[in-house]
Amino acid sequence: SGAAPGVFWLEPSLARVRSQSHTMVLGLVYTIMSAVLGALYPAFMSFKAIKSSKDTRKWLEYWAVYALYTVLEWSVLDNLVASLPAYYLIKLAFVAWLATKDGASYLYQNVVEKQLVQHESHIDAFLEKASKEIMTKATDAKAQGLEFAKKHAGSLVAALSAPKPGAAPTAAPDNKASGKAE
Repeated sequence: SGAAPGVFWLEPSLARVRSQSHTMVLGLVYTIMSAVLGALYPAFMSFKAIKSSKDTRKWLEYWAVYALYTVLEWSVLDNLVASLPAYYLIKLAFVAWLATKDGASYLYQNVVEKQLVQHESHIDAFLEKASKEIMTKATDAKAQGLEFAKKHAGSLVAALSAPKPGAAPTAAPDNKASGKAE
């Protein structure tokens, strides 16, 4: 083997480091290619579809499937199967299939649409409730922020305008030198 005499115990560690750096490089390549195939290309094609009114449904189906895939990827896939040897290659092939081979339309029409239709009223109710709660919390936070600002405005301004520790004191402007009367 290629290890120096007396350091044979390093060989497994070096192999692991090589394997990890190889995985990192593949991850970076996947990330770049996935961004191009999964987002930039479909974004440009969506622009063309909107401009020409052609393929608009296809690209709307794509974005619906891609959004669901992205959430699934972040919440489940990356945590469960990221250590598989061909993980990045499989993900890249899947994204390419979605964007270029009408894979997104197939999944949308055969899986996503059916599930959304079946659960649409539940999803609508959840979104309405969540929206109301978010608006209530945002209104409360705004009121608390305004109250805090009113209560502490003077001390906040003083703290922000105080000289920094260790900074040289600044001299007051000389009004006589500028020709201004006091």
